[in-house]
Amino acid sequence: GHDELNQQFYHHFNQNSKSNLLAFVLPEFSDKNKESYALSLLCKLFAMGKNSVLYQRLFIKEKLVDTIKVHSISGIHNGLCLILMHPRKYDQIYKIIQIFLEELNALPDHVFTPEIIEYHKNELIYAYLYSYEFMESVGLSIGSEELLGNYQEFFLYLKKMKAVGSADLVRLAKEIYSVNNLMIATSGKNKLDSEIIGKIQEIINKQNPSKQELSDIFLHSHKEIKQMKSADLPDFIRKKEQIHTKQTNGLIITENADMTVREHLLPNGIKLFMKKVPQKAMCGVSLALKSAQIHEDHHQLGLNQLTSTLLMYGNRQMDYDTFLNYCTKQGIQFSISCSKENTKIKLKCFTDHLYDSLSLISDVLYQPVYPKDHFKNLQKTFVSTIKRMLDYPQTMAAYNWKQLMFGDHSNLLSKDGQVETLSSFTLDNCIDWHKTHLINCNANLVIAGDIDF
Repeated sequence: GHDELNQQFYHHFNQNSKSNLLAFVLPEFSDKNKESYALSLLCKLFAMGKNSVLYQRLFIKEKLVDTIKVHSISGIHNGLCLILMHPRKYDQIYKIIQIFLEELNALPDHVFTPEIIEYHKNELIYAYLYSYEFMESVGLSIGSEELLGNYQEFFLYLKKMKAVGSADLVRLAKEIYSVNNLMIATSGKNKLDSEIIGKIQEIINKQNPSKQELSDIFLHSHKEIKQMKSADLPDFIRKKEQIHTKQTNGLIITENADMTVREHLLPNGIKLFMKKVPQKAMCGVSLALKSAQIHEDHHQLGLNQLTSTLLMYGNRQMDYDTFLNYCTKQGIQFSISCSKENTKIKLKCFTDHLYDSLSLISDVLYQPVYPKDHFKNLQKTFVSTIKRMLDYPQTMAAYNWKQLMFGDHSNLLSKDGQVETLSSFTLDNCIDWHKTHLINCNANLVIAGDIDF
């Protein structure tokens, strides 16, 4: 029951599943709490995203987990921050917990320099700015904020997030992200044995010799907003509408009923489509490649997705960390996704970063370096993902239906491939697939935004 959970730091949920889940639970402020901005930034720095402390340590360096996801369970009332992980192996769970406690304990002493703070703020701020892209998102956010107390909080996000400083993060790391407030949970067939639980308890006792109550910081709420000023709004909301002139510049123009699409054939054979979207501060770019799982034979199942994903882990212009940091600082959302019939390289950015962003696509696609360490890590991650399918009946039902329709080793079963094929791939297989399929195929590049093409 609830009281029983409050009296212990570890709880196991029995589940007849093939894989195990590991969760770390910490307090989270109500959205009405004025400290919620600082705590969300601390959570971002510690656990959210590929540049977080936990991802860099547990996935990149130690290679102990397949995924790290953060779930927020709060709103009008104070709640929980759930940091959920898929351990790569059951016998590594204790080591994962050791590392988590080590990093959590070191968090108050983390060097929160202005550069580090601004770096992680950027990601949260750009995510906020991108919410203006769709009017339904803005409407939902405003409505939610009004239910929480005052809709104007939505428009004051930039001002309040920018006000968070190093002292705020250090204080919250000590008061809130403390082992005293931590609960650890596992789910699966096997509970951690009593000896391991005892060792974890010893670590926690050393880090927190004197048990303290939660700070009364949880009682603080937002100050009432007297008046919101125009200066509090993002720049692109306040700018005046610009007058645009139509120029064809020799491009092929296709006129539709309510839209104009400029079409151009590039020298390398790529078809370029450009769509002007007035009054949008963001640009969307998509490069669709005719490389997909349907081109794989039964020895190559999963090779397209593995190779495509590996493209983002370094090229001759930027290594993985440099690429990740550049996208974060410039607010560029960059991704690669695979489907049955094509592979898409997608990005979203603000207009003033469009040209730099396009060069990123070129570097990623045409100049990969295939780092061996990241190749092995991704390979193991995809294998673990396939093995976990047994824990999801709806996924297995769809997979088994496809097997009945297309056979046990069809390339239509899944973009993920199969354990046998994924485990056998070498780096040379990825290099050959890239040369044969990803850069030697038909491609369409689409750019949409408020740009004078």
